[in-house]
Amino acid sequence: MVDRYGELVRQARDAKNISAKQLSEKLNVSAPFITDIEKNRRLPSLQNQNKIKKLLASKQFPETLFDDLAAADNEDTRIVAEDLAKMIRNKPEVRALLRTLNKKKLSTSQIKKLTASIGGNGNVLHLNTLDYSRWNEITKQEDWNDTYNEGFKKLKKLQPKGSNDYSQFQFDLVMANPPFAGDIKENTIISRYELGKNSAGKWQNKVGRDILFIERNLNFLKPGGRMAIVLPQGRFNNSSDKAIREYIAERCRILAVVGLHGNVFKPHTGTKTSVLFVQKWDDELCPKKDDYPIFFATMQKPSKDNSGDKIYLFDPETGLPALDTHNHLIVDHDLFQLSYMKQDGTETFLNILTDAGLVLLQDLGLKFVFPITRYGHLHIAKASPQCFAAVTVAAVVRVLIFVVILAVAKFIIQLCF
Repeated sequence: MVDRYGELVRQARDAKNISAKQLSEKLNVSAPFITDIEKNRRLPSLQNQNKIKKLLASKQFPETLFDDLAAADNEDTRIVAEDLAKMIRNKPEVRALLRTLNKKKLSTSQIKKLTASIGGNGNVLHLNTLDYSRWNEITKQEDWNDTYNEGFKKLKKLQPKGSNDYSQFQFDLVMANPPFAGDIKENTIISRYELGKNSAGKWQNKVGRDILFIERNLNFLKPGGRMAIVLPQGRFNNSSDKAIREYIAERCRILAVVGLHGNVFKPHTGTKTSVLFVQKWDDELCPKKDDYPIFFATMQKPSKDNSGDKIYLFDPETGLPALDTHNHLIVDHDLFQLSYMKQDGTETFLNILTDAGLVLLQDLGLKFVFPITRYGHLHIAKASPQCFAAVTVAAVVRVLIFVVILAVAKFIIQLCF
């Protein structure tokens, strides 16, 4: 394990087959200067630290490691890496956390477990989701086991009875944003998925990564479980992807498709995407049907500009950024209309009506009142004032019926006893 800056520079330089002389020429310093750095006799200037980091950093030796070790070796100023220093300065809760960790005198193993659990009580696991056939090999590694063992125990308990190969799980809810770029070409992975076959039923040489994630995520769900997954728009439109759509429809009810703006994932990608909402068929929670309504919506506001920077709302009176009920900046988008919430995070009138089992759908200027259940129906809360009276009356009638049923039940109980 590398624990000094000079040793890191030497190992990273060797890994990239760069000689000390070549490095000195790139930094415009003498070769003995590089020797002094690697023997931990001196630290380069911040400018040269940044140059070294850019030249030598790799997956094995990430840039953050250069920052941390340079900061740790700087005994004169006792600084920490710039990104950490900014966080410590600006967030008092971070300072409190660091003091708590120092007071508790946690071991390296305990700190690893804490780091792994920050995302959700030990439920964050470092595994290749698609390549589950190799999980046993990975989980036997000592370092992995020290960090993730508790979370992995929880995951194993979610397998259905009789299944122990990690292919099936019993999750209530799955939310996924799988990677779109690149294909899976390993036969050992492709051969474990039905969607790895072509129309003739033969295994393909390569399959889009997101296609396999569709099947994998559905296998994570228990019957009646629900999933929201971001997919490229082409999966919904391309004639060549018809088999994928049929695969999904055979295994679950399609609740909704919400088209996202092309800027949503910028600057990382400008791929047009949609969110697919489904519920796995189940005799009780989601009985299988051949014909049923599907909700469609399209995001109109981009939420980000073409450079990928978020677009925020501003208060028209003060000219200052608008804040939601949690004092967070409000991104200018229109997806809030799908959740019975206003853009500032407060509830709309229809939230109350939802509890009475009613919802108003508005689409293409047509307005309908539908009864709904708590399971699996996506709805839009952009209600027109003209329909409030009808929905309110229906809700009141529903409540009155419930009260009458309670009264009758009470009367019957009194007669019996």
